[in-house]
Amino acid sequence: MFFRKMTVQFMAFMVVLGQTFVADAGCIEDWLVSNPMKSALTDSQIGNVNKIYNWLEISFPDIVYPVADSVVDGALCYRYYSGSDTILATLQSNTAKVVYIGPLSNQCILEIGTIDQVLALMPNSVDAQISGDINESEYDENQSITSITINSMPNTLDEFLALQSQIAHTPQGAVVMMILAMRIYEQDSVLGRTCLTATSTDPLISDSTAEGSYEGSIISTGSISRLKENLKQYPYLPLIYFAGASPTNSYTPSGPPYTLNMFTNPYSYASGSDGLVRIKVFVETLGADSARPASAKKVGSIYKITEYSSLYLSPKAAK
Repeated sequence: MFFRKMTVQFMAFMVVLGQTFVADAGCIEDWLVSNPMKSALTDSQIGNVNKIYNWLEISFPDIVYPVADSVVDGALCYRYYSGSDTILATLQSNTAKVVYIGPLSNQCILEIGTIDQVLALMPNSVDAQISGDINESEYDENQSITSITINSMPNTLDEFLALQSQIAHTPQGAVVMMILAMRIYEQDSVLGRTCLTATSTDPLISDSTAEGSYEGSIISTGSISRLKENLKQYPYLPLIYFAGASPTNSYTPSGPPYTLNMFTNPYSYASGSDGLVRIKVFVETLGADSARPASAKKVGSIYKITEYSSLYLSPKAAK
């Protein structure tokens, strides 16, 4: 009886998709006979599953697209990708298994692995924790102060994108990614420009496949010219935003782990002509007389930066 209920539950979400998605109900039911769904996924499991889906979206943009939101129903957590007619799903049986259903599997279930097995495949040397909230639509004093702590700083594109998938679903996460991209740019201009592009959106980017591009776009030369100049004079510029970094210690952050503290104010929210809200997040720093802002808007399932010129203003000189 329980098996039948869970089979119906799993098939129901595909029925809701109507004729857009065509799945082989027979082979799916055969798989469920061997992997009957049981207890509901835990909050921790759901968090890891979303991390996996975000990583797969970034790593395989030609297979799962466009980016999608998760739907959770008891023992099942899934995302449907209308562009590729594909489903990523996680089902709680004896273990929680991540599966693919789509053209590559003839619309049958293809096991990717358990949650732990897939997490082990991900570039996970960089991890982050977000404390506090920022309201994503309007100013709320109770959702206006936040901090993000990372266990180490990303040094490769894979590490950068993996961290982006963890924290950039928030506006404050996008701002942290921009600061980290600035740090990478100071060390490697080509890799750094790719990272700057990956965390930016219009009007900062334009269509291009040139060196330093990402997914067909590149951050414009005008958007990085002043950053480039200031990094030559102040190579520690990206570090001034980390807790513990001050002019008196040559901007050496406390850590690891490393923490950045941020907030919004009543004037942080503005609507654009595209109907999307731009959120101005202020980053605390001892390298200036006041916190410095950057603005972000949501693009698909993550936030990206629309303006960051204050972040690369000259800091107080290190002593």
